[in-house]
Amino acid sequence: MSTHNHHKEAWKSRKIMFASDLDRTIIYSTRALKQYPLLHEKRLISVEKKAGEDTAFMTKKALNLLLDICNDVLFVPVTTRSIQQFIRLLLFEHGILLPYAITSNGGTVLVEGKLDKQWQDMMTNLLKNTSSPRQEILSLLQKHSLNIEQKIKVVDDLFFYCRIDSPLHIQVHTLNEIVNPYGWNVWLHGKKLYFIPKVVSKGRAVNYIKEKEGITTVLGAGDSLLDEEFLIHCTKGFIPKHGELSKKNTQSLKDYYISETEGIAAGEEIESQILRFISNGNL
Repeated sequence: MSTHNHHKEAWKSRKIMFASDLDRTIIYSTRALKQYPLLHEKRLISVEKKAGEDTAFMTKKALNLLLDICNDVLFVPVTTRSIQQFIRLLLFEHGILLPYAITSNGGTVLVEGKLDKQWQDMMTNLLKNTSSPRQEILSLLQKHSLNIEQKIKVVDDLFFYCRIDSPLHIQVHTLNEIVNPYGWNVWLHGKKLYFIPKVVSKGRAVNYIKEKEGITTVLGAGDSLLDEEFLIHCTKGFIPKHGELSKKNTQSLKDYYISETEGIAAGEEIESQILRFISNGNL
């Protein structure tokens, strides 16, 4: 039996999925490594190259843990990265099997690396019926003196964001009050201000794969407020200590496992915990 078929048989029978955000959860950029230096030296493995440069990493141990997880359950990356940014990753080269991947903040589902047509058609219809076009949102923002049209980056024709280098003159909650009636949400993540249609959601995409594959247990990991959309629906959620979610003062935090370590070491710790949960059946 091929490794691929053995893997599929394992997660089909166990009905467990590990849905995980990537950046600053299980993979770490050069910048993130500088922000959260390792307390003990670890061997780092490159998982992304850009223009010939290594740009994102996992520890060797974290990569091996993820390989072990993939042998037992369905691993689904869940990222706000565009399709192109996701394809740049070297996970396949390290033997990570990805039957599914969620990109574009849930706007895209990939099956064996190809667009899931059913999901794409569903999203197209939902967007048409529930959210105003991007240009209308930009015009609306302009009326409130937020002239960002020249600075925006559009992701897979689904949502847009811009870099904020100086304090906003409008609070994020005020921006949400402006765009919510038009079917959009606003999120500030670090220095990036995201404008995303409500239906483009990581939670919606995770639930789609869960139902499609008859999954009964979903373990989830993520660091940002954008990840909370799917973590709240997981059987058990895992958050790195450095993540903005861990600093959110809500009752729901008690339901999550928050790592003791920060940075790339937290990715390793979370994967160890995931594997322990799977192995012990402690779900």
